[in-house]
Amino acid sequence: NILKVLTSYSKLDFKILAVPTTAGTGAEVTRFSVLYNNKDKASVSDWDIIPDYQIFDYTTLKSLPYEQKVATSLDAFCHSVEAYWSIDANDESRQYSKKALSLFNNNFVKYLENDEKTFEPMLECSMLAGKAINLARTTAPHAFSYKLHKLKGFYHGRAVAVSLAYIWKYMANSGDKLKSLMNETTEITGFDYAGFIDFLKDLGLLDDLTMTKAEFEETIHGVNTARLQNFPMKLTDEDIENIYSSFILVK
Repeated sequence: NILKVLTSYSKLDFKILAVPTTAGTGAEVTRFSVLYNNKDKASVSDWDIIPDYQIFDYTTLKSLPYEQKVATSLDAFCHSVEAYWSIDANDESRQYSKKALSLFNNNFVKYLENDEKTFEPMLECSMLAGKAINLARTTAPHAFSYKLHKLKGFYHGRAVAVSLAYIWKYMANSGDKLKSLMNETTEITGFDYAGFIDFLKDLGLLDDLTMTKAEFEETIHGVNTARLQNFPMKLTDEDIENIYSSFILVK
């Protein structure tokens, strides 16, 4: 049914104008969209849904609530990192990631204080991160995030950032194979995995990481493994459970 909708949509003869109202998703420049089915979030992709025109009006960010500023900015951060990690990454996508992360690092703190000088660079950060995933796609952290969003009610950006933090830790402790990639990640983000976990903790985003046994079972079996195909290490079912167990307390 989704394929039929996208096929029909792509044949319609009209132009799309996108106006982002957050600095996070980068959807105004990507081939991706999301659909919900009984509270389950699914990502769809089609080159024909990339908007033809974009208007970047940074004044829309002034009234964005603090919690949304945090969550959407972290989504852009995660887009940049995941695209950099992706085995589909190329020189162009990695340049987008690096530039987006530089803008994030230089503006995030003041952005949370509603400093208007940061609005335009944060919109650019989001847009560049969107360009990065448009080429390289998101990977494991997004795949892991969906059940956190559904079952815990976390904002999407928070769910992805928490997932990314502990996947990053798992990658860093997996041996020397990913050592070079981990060093590059630290260089472009300004964090190692421990520093990023502390960063999220300081933002209050590591509270309430508990689940019932039934919720945990749904979570570990709810990862869309197709979304892991561009991840730089093969994750088994055991790996998936181990990663979730490293930050979720089952009660």
